[in-house]
Amino acid sequence: MNRVATREFAVRTASAAVLVPLVLIPAWTGNWPLAILLVAAGWQIGHEWFRMLGCHGLEAYVPPLSATGIGLAAYYAAGPAGAVAAAFVGAAVARICIRWPDRTWPNGLLGVPILAFPLTLVWELRGDGDDGRNLLLWCLLVVWTTDTFAYLCGRVLRGRRLAPAISPGKTWSGLFGGIFAAGVAGGLAGIMLGFPAETAVISAVSVGMATIVGDLVMSAVKRAHGCKDTGRLIPGHGGVLDRVDGFLFGVTLVAIWKLVVKGT
Repeated sequence: MNRVATREFAVRTASAAVLVPLVLIPAWTGNWPLAILLVAAGWQIGHEWFRMLGCHGLEAYVPPLSATGIGLAAYYAAGPAGAVAAAFVGAAVARICIRWPDRTWPNGLLGVPILAFPLTLVWELRGDGDDGRNLLLWCLLVVWTTDTFAYLCGRVLRGRRLAPAISPGKTWSGLFGGIFAAGVAGGLAGIMLGFPAETAVISAVSVGMATIVGDLVMSAVKRAHGCKDTGRLIPGHGGVLDRVDGFLFGVTLVAIWKLVVKGT
């Protein structure tokens, strides 16, 4: 890596050193620490979503606030599906109550269930005792490993671009490096948790692929709206949505896998 890339990696590493404990501690303890983290993350990524669509001022603050508040209240009455539906309604009400550019509101409302549903799955997954805690931590390990090694392999090995029309910085070497690292780290961690070796590796590779797909999907959305990052809150990473886009896809796959395999 050149000097600029090395400096960028140092900034990303420093940010990660702060963020990782802020995520791992609530993920481990669950309960109110995790609830606070999810509500804060939900509001922030909603805010970044509406900002990306061109909303400013109240247009960018009120819809995610309304969706988060109403969705949180509905969760305890109707579960994840009710929370997502209520969040959608909350954003729609905000559309009526404040000025919201006509060109942005359909995509704004569409983003509510897409962003809210995976966050409710995190809460549901962690609520399943020790098994849920272990699965959530395993998912975080796989997603972070995929992101880290995809970035490093892409920077060091370079090579052919993966999707230049969507994200010019991503390469095939980064794709394979990230997925390989996910298979190794997630496979070993899965075996330690008692998964059969084949299941552990296949699951880890699948979540790694979902992580990269999520990153590419968000890159396509950002490019369509003419922005590189959804925010500047996290030095070296951009916004919170930039940081969790792959995780939203990865944790959804883990939750589906748990539902299919365990039936709960």
